[in-house]
Amino acid sequence: MSEIDADLDRAAAAYWLSVASKSTPEKNAALARAANLLRDARAESRIPDSARQPTLNDLEAPPLDVPHRRRLTP
Repeated sequence: MSEIDADLDRAAAAYWLSVASKSTPEKNAALARAANLLRDARAESRIPDSARQPTLNDLEAPPLDVPHRRRLTP
């Protein structure tokens, strides 16, 4: 996701924290929502915007030298 989405999640979390500080019956639900939004915002900020993931061809590994297989039965 983008940084904007992460910022929106942080703002929503701040809102739910303010709700939790004002009312006691909904405090647990508001704190849970805020915690979820903050966790999502942190996760989104770690994920790059590029959807392309590196493949094995992108990794610069030397080719494997595989010996020819021999039959086990004569």
